Amino acid sequence: MTSVFSKAEEKLAFKTRKRMRILYFTILALYVSAFLFMIIFELVMVFNYRNRSFTEIFKWTAVGISVLFGWFSVFFWCTKYHYTKKYALMFKNIKEGLKDKGEGVFAGYTFEIRTKDGVEFYSMKLRCEPKDRRYESVVRELLVYREVPPIPLAYGQKIKFIAHSNILIAFEADDPTKKEELSEE
Repeated sequence: MTSVFSKAEEKLAFKTRKRMRILYFTILALYVSAFLFMIIFELVMVFNYRNRSFTEIFKWTAVGISVLFGWFSVFFWCTKYHYTKKYALMFKNIKEGLKDKGEGVFAGYTFEIRTKDGVEFYSMKLRCEPKDRRYESVVRELLVYREVPPIPLAYGQKIKFIAHSNILIAFEADDPTKKEELSEE
């Protein structure tokens, strides 16, 4: 079976999440140390040397740094880190969760981007055998990660798949040329 996600991609998602945390807390430490330095320097200058010439400069520098750090924090936690965390969580759920094996006949793609658990997907439609006694074919939509290129399948081609929570993990497509060769003999 051909895997949709490689092991290297999974490791990279967790490593990126860890690096992003380290980056943020390093910048936070720099911000706090700069802010404390300005406050302590100003207090020393005022109380020991009776010099208030730095008061306005430090005040506006502290305000500017605080505003920049605040905007950086909002952008970082609301967009960058949030998406990376959800992507890594998807890999964790795939690794630990139940997997569904099945097979079906390819019926097309729907390239409308949908979000599931914070990660964006497009869908692949398959006609599958029903699991109950009814003899109607079931159309199942498997979600494919948006950065994975569409799998080159012909309409009506059989495909075996492994999915977790309707997210395509691995697939194996039957080769239509082999069937034609067998039927000609």
